Amino acid sequence: LSGENTNSYGEIAFGGKFNQFFGSEFSVGQFNAEAKYGKDRADVSTIPVLLSLRLGVPIAIVEPYVLFGGGAYFTTIDVGSRSASTVAGGYHVGLGVDVALGPVLVGIESRYFSTVGQTFDADIRLDGYTYAVKAGVRF
Repeated sequence: LSGENTNSYGEIAFGGKFNQFFGSEFSVGQFNAEAKYGKDRADVSTIPVLLSLRLGVPIAIVEPYVLFGGGAYFTTIDVGSRSASTVAGGYHVGLGVDVALGPVLVGIESRYFSTVGQTFDADIRLDGYTYAVKAGVRF
């Protein structure tokens, strides 16, 4: 696949902190992309199921952080009348910042992800960046 263009991305995450600096989160997402497979257009739909470790530095109500982790990427690729599905392991690394407004968290985050799966008798590499605006609740 080449020339990937992500059309949409969304994620639901649940996390916790081990102490004021370290934490983890479990997330399930969905992203759709278009790419080229030879001369054909490919529609790619992926559901990443991820576990991340997070290192943050709280400064008053702001917390910049780095995260890294891995998980399973459930991917379906449609090329013309052909369709194939694969599950592959992958990793991600990212940067973000959260702002605590009482029990409400708002923030932004950017991640790089990479995974390689087997489909259509070839290795298919999916990698790229995601950018997110986040909102959540602490409890």
